[in-house]
Amino acid sequence: MLHLLLGCLLVNLGLLPETPSQFINTLSELAITIVMFSLGLEEDVRNFIAGIKQGDSERRERALWKTRILAMKCVKRLQTKWLHPLLN
Repeated sequence: MLHLLLGCLLVNLGLLPETPSQFINTLSELAITIVMFSLGLEEDVRNFIAGIKQGDSERRERALWKTRILAMKCVKRLQTKWLHPLLN
């Protein structure tokens, strides 16, 4: 964040050019590629896939519980509005 703020300040003061040179452009793309490549090597593919499956199953389970709760509320509402007056 500090680098972004400092770069913005230096460009607005006229100390840095608005468009980066070809060297800086290539250097930044190379740095981003190296960082992303190293992050990719840190993670085992099996762990990554297992994490996706776990998150997906948790999401499905939460959706199922929400559906069950909604169904119970609907049944309760039907009981109070329709069944109780009919039984009384």
